[in-house]
Amino acid sequence: DNVVFGGEVDSNIIPDDDNSFDLGSSSKEWKDLYVDGTAHIDTLDVDENAGIIGNLTLTGNGDFNGDLDVDGTTNLDVVDIDGAVDMATTLTLGGNADFNGDLDVDGTTNLDVVDIDGAVDMASNLVIAGNIDANGNLDVDGTTDLDTTNVVGTLTVTGDIAADNVTINGNTVSTSSGNLTVDSSGGTV
Repeated sequence: DNVVFGGEVDSNIIPDDDNSFDLGSSSKEWKDLYVDGTAHIDTLDVDENAGIIGNLTLTGNGDFNGDLDVDGTTNLDVVDIDGAVDMATTLTLGGNADFNGDLDVDGTTNLDVVDIDGAVDMASNLVIAGNIDANGNLDVDGTTDLDTTNVVGTLTVTGDIAADNVTINGNTVSTSSGNLTVDSSGGTV
């Protein structure tokens, strides 16, 4: 039978048994739901858009299977990302970025200040357009090609020093070809 209420309900509507009856069904849904107070819902399944005018507080996990589109500012205390992050625009980090795993960058990375506590393993070339200021030790196992070298302090060489065809090794100065000439503009050697 159809029941039509002509008046207003002036009391609570409480079901006879807990967690036993539905309000509407999948084929016959209620239209709009207006609630001024708190809505206690065990599971929230939203088929279409969800508009939130105030704050959204998640005390548990936020699991998004689809897209998360944020037009304004999003303040996140801790971000744990298991999969890929695809950024169409700029990602701005106001604080520190601590990566325990790999950081894979296909494009250009512009870094104002780089502070590296651990090791840097480069499979390919590292191209630096600006200056390199090394406050600690610089350990190079391979060959280092320098166009111009300016040594302000002491230059200590453990092995040979080879400049063109002149070699300095310990107390011996030798040439690989030609004469060895010692020239002094002051006239004294």
